[in-house]
Amino acid sequence: MKAHYLTNPIIALWTIAYIRSLIGEYLNNIQKLSGLVVSVTTDRFITNLENLEDFIISNIKYQNSNYLLTKYRTLKEDLSNNKTSLELKNISSVIISWSTRDQVGLESELRATTGFQNKFYTQSELIKLFTNQIEFGNDLR
Repeated sequence: MKAHYLTNPIIALWTIAYIRSLIGEYLNNIQKLSGLVVSVTTDRFITNLENLEDFIISNIKYQNSNYLLTKYRTLKEDLSNNKTSLELKNISSVIISWSTRDQVGLESELRATTGFQNKFYTQSELIKLFTNQIEFGNDLR
């Protein structure tokens, strides 16, 4: 894609690189906190740690490992009057995860099933379907 007044590949690449770096910083801090990460994609991750952002920002022990987070919060506040960097999408204490982009919550409405249309299923039907598929090694796609 060529540069245009509405598009600029350099800015697009910088934005993607910055967010990936920010996620890397989060992953580093999650490891330091002995947390678990189930899945990571370009713009999100699943972890077992609650209030992660606030803990990292407020804990002096992590001030040397939150540079990108601090800068991102400043930028986001300037643009949207909201400095929170993490957007909580779902809370689930138990999930089935079988690939990077495929998870179903056992105690929540979490449903991420890339390539599989899940809107025609109830949550309990999805849990049963995917548990059986994983147990018996079948492929739905």
